[in-house]
Amino acid sequence: MNGKQSIRYTGFECTNNGGRRFDFSIAMADRITTVYSVDVAGPSFSGPDRILVQEAAGICFLKVKEMLGVGGDGTASRISLSSTDIAQYRQAVPIQGRLKKKLAAIGTT
Repeated sequence: MNGKQSIRYTGFECTNNGGRRFDFSIAMADRITTVYSVDVAGPSFSGPDRILVQEAAGICFLKVKEMLGVGGDGTASRISLSSTDIAQYRQAVPIQGRLKKKLAAIGTT
């Protein structure tokens, strides 16, 4: 993608399988705004490598940013977050305070 873009997290909704859909508003350089959604499957929120809802929005943001930065034009309106994505982006999201303690307690950091 050429030029500047603005990515804004607008919220999430629960999906039927216990997952979450995280929505982002993307304002392109030509001032066209699109909505981009990232689906996180229900099983991603359980088990030893589970993602917490508190960290999911940041991880999804990084996924959207990467998709737009590698030649994406914002036309794809929905993508899914894989377990590989979670592991990759978890390292890049700064975690502080109580969330950091909670993650340490469950052994994911």
